[in-house]
Amino acid sequence: MPFSLAMVFWGVVQPLTGALADRWGARPVILAGVVCSALGFFILGTAQSLWQIALGFGVCIGTANSACGTIMWALLI
Repeated sequence: MPFSLAMVFWGVVQPLTGALADRWGARPVILAGVVCSALGFFILGTAQSLWQIALGFGVCIGTANSACGTIMWALLI
């Protein structure tokens, strides 16, 4: 379930991160993705139930993957 949720968030948030990268540039979006990824890993490290794992991996890391993915790095380069 957490992996499926991460893929859904990755797909849904991708147009938003693309629009943010067009507006403000790729560097701030990638930095926000790194912060979101760190938050997700922190939540995973302290998780004690499935919904916390789904929140950490599914929501935070899924969103971070869209902000720090290969398309964003190609835009930066």
